[in-house]
Amino acid sequence: MHVVAVTRWGPPLEDELPELAARLGVVAYDLRLRLAGGLPAFFARVKDGTEAAGHVEFLRARGHGAVACDAAAVPGPEDQLVPVDFELSAT
Repeated sequence: MHVVAVTRWGPPLEDELPELAARLGVVAYDLRLRLAGGLPAFFARVKDGTEAAGHVEFLRARGHGAVACDAAAVPGPEDQLVPVDFELSAT
């Protein structure tokens, strides 16, 4: 599995939603909910690197920043460091 993320918006998201939704075969409203948070924004999860590269090329051609990577390389919640205590000091 590979994931594709938007790293920078070129044209505004609202203007791009119809084309992006058509690319993924989803409803624009649902895609807006997925993409409207902060960046990087999760765009798609696909089976192979070739399909992921196609999505990245599509997004970049429309003026957006995009990256793709193997989903196994993306840290999950279980990999995050959660501090349980800290102390502020002069240094």
